[in-house]
Amino acid sequence: MTREDDAKKAWREHCKSAVRKFVMTAVVIDNEAKLDSQSEDETANKPEMKVAVSHDDGLAGGYSQEANDSQCQESDLSDERNDTARDNELYIRPISDAFAEEGITCSFVLPNRTITDKPAILERTLKAATISDIVIIDWYLSDKDPAVTKEILEKIARDDTEKEKGRLRLICVYTGQTDHGMDTVLEDACAALEKGGLKFDHIDKESGSAQGKHYSLIVLSKKKVSGNELPPLLLDALADIAEGLLPSFALAAVAAIRRNVHHIITRFPRGLDAAYVANRLITDPPGDVAQLLRELFVSECDTALGLEKVADNYLGKRVISDWLKERPVSTENFKIKNKPVDREFLECLNQNGFSGKKVIFDDNNPLTIKEEKRSQISFAIHGSAELAKEGERAFARLVALKREAFGNTKIVSDNRWRPSLTLGTILSQEVDAETFIYYYCLTPACDTVRLYDDKRKFILMELKKANEVKGKKTNLIIGHLANESIKLFFDPQPYLITTFWFEGDQETGRVMAEASPEASPDEKTFYFNSADSDPVKLQWLGEVRRNRATRDMAELNRQWLQFGIGDSEYLRLAAKGSATL
Repeated sequence: MTREDDAKKAWREHCKSAVRKFVMTAVVIDNEAKLDSQSEDETANKPEMKVAVSHDDGLAGGYSQEANDSQCQESDLSDERNDTARDNELYIRPISDAFAEEGITCSFVLPNRTITDKPAILERTLKAATISDIVIIDWYLSDKDPAVTKEILEKIARDDTEKEKGRLRLICVYTGQTDHGMDTVLEDACAALEKGGLKFDHIDKESGSAQGKHYSLIVLSKKKVSGNELPPLLLDALADIAEGLLPSFALAAVAAIRRNVHHIITRFPRGLDAAYVANRLITDPPGDVAQLLRELFVSECDTALGLEKVADNYLGKRVISDWLKERPVSTENFKIKNKPVDREFLECLNQNGFSGKKVIFDDNNPLTIKEEKRSQISFAIHGSAELAKEGERAFARLVALKREAFGNTKIVSDNRWRPSLTLGTILSQEVDAETFIYYYCLTPACDTVRLYDDKRKFILMELKKANEVKGKKTNLIIGHLANESIKLFFDPQPYLITTFWFEGDQETGRVMAEASPEASPDEKTFYFNSADSDPVKLQWLGEVRRNRATRDMAELNRQWLQFGIGDSEYLRLAAKGSATL
């Protein structure tokens, strides 16, 4: 095995380790399930089939060869029908035992063959699928007709795309089909899932699989893959869609919280109920105490991640080294001071990092890299400048934004969630079909609550589009209009501040958005209407994370106070080391 093969194997095992930690549940949907196959002992105790021969017993009652042939032919046909039935049968015990050995709980939804109550079956199936990491479903759930399975797949896909806003999902069609029909099953299953909203980037008929961004479909034959062989095959298939530094980290992080969930629950005992209620009743606004409990819960989850050393094990130097070794070397020629930004260069950065502005390759070979040249490193890692910019825009949105209207953030729920206007809210005002003004709410959080039918002016900072700023500078990216990334620039200048009046909600004491009546129940578009004499309609685009918003607010405050000379200029230079006293 070559070094490159070793690197690929090490990386694959790393990703699979996260998958094994994460996967806890699977569901099997099949209408021909049996507890177990017939045991050898039961077969041995059956009466042996005797072959009749023609003879005369002297009582005119002998067997004829013709009768015997007829019985044998009938027996052969019966055996053939039984073999066909056995091809479609699924045995619960070996599958359940195999998943249990992997630490996975496997449940079963077993509709009858006639499907007399399809709505109830669909409801049970969807509920089971919602809480399952792996879904295994028979292709023919009703009299050699795949229509019911197709409908189930479409509904699972629609729930995943519209309600869940995307989720990790592995679906296995486990069928008794022959090799000749497997391609058709794959094509039809893909079509049903795509009808529900899941789009596949790659379909491989040879392996019987299709893969999307964070979901995968695999078609397996009951004739070739036994029930006890399913778990390792499916875990391996799941590793294909979970492969990556950040997916592995996220899987391991969720797994760590799952493992510690019962301990986390004990940190919130009912013995503290009275104290919570008392504090809520004497606090203004009372909702702040509920927010405090949320933050305490998140802190307990963070403690679980620390105990499991998730960040070290899945985001540290060793893992990045494996990741770099596994990736192909870029065909682009990226250089810094004539030094190629190759795998060796990137590994040196991984191990040593920057020392000031220098990268230390060895004691005698430091390389100074100016900030404007560091983008070459991202270009080399991504493979091209265009891919780097696309990836960096997506990463910038993840880091800066808590939730988005036009992104992957889940904002639709059964509880009819609505955003409130608070510190960090990003808004847009439509001037005409092609012109928008973007605003950033920098009103202190304490001034956005306790408004109960009162009006208050909110401080909004106007954001400039990057192409309107000298040098096309960008420090904030957010999605707008069909997921288009809008590059914005936050310039903390007091003259860019504007204010609007808003009225608080009587129940929550906050300024709450209203959903657009034209939007579908699963695709909400939210607006805030100002309470000015000439009302302004502002669309909600998202919300910046609190630490980022607090930093930007502090920067505005620093600029606000920067008027005139408030200290000795010479002392300021001495503080920078540019003069001596």
